[in-house]
Amino acid sequence: AQLKEYQSIGFKMGGIRKPRFGNPRYLDHLRENGWLLPEGLYNVNGQGRNANLSAPEAQQWLQEANQHYLDEGVSFWWNDEGEAYFYQFHDWNQAQWDGQKIYDENKRYFSLNRAFTPGMQRFGSAVWTGDISVSWESLEQQPLYLQNYNLAGNVYLGCDSGGFVGGNVSAES
Repeated sequence: AQLKEYQSIGFKMGGIRKPRFGNPRYLDHLRENGWLLPEGLYNVNGQGRNANLSAPEAQQWLQEANQHYLDEGVSFWWNDEGEAYFYQFHDWNQAQWDGQKIYDENKRYFSLNRAFTPGMQRFGSAVWTGDISVSWESLEQQPLYLQNYNLAGNVYLGCDSGGFVGGNVSAES
């Protein structure tokens, strides 16, 4: 009801998602279908809980499991911490894009992602440069990162201009 009220005054609400699961029921389902990344194979958070969304069936399951969020008023997806395998963000966006088309074929899909792989721009996916340090040096590096994303084909870009990781390093920052 609260999301519907916000929508009535023009707010767009994003749903933040991560590709690792903690719910035992979901983990059992993913494990039974072979849709979990093997433990120890990738050096990422949540060992043994990260979804492998490379199979169309896994994408369909994720889309169906998240469909109620669209029905309840989520306008876009914010995809975070999915650097477990190279195409994870692409596979993840494919599942969400398919779900958006089922929800409303005429609504433009949008997602904000912490990583980008070539081809994701066809979905209308935006990317930010990740959790950058709170420093002038890190801020100075951002335009080049953004330019490289652009050269790779993505034009929807951003960065945490104030930084995210670490405390203030000087009175200026």
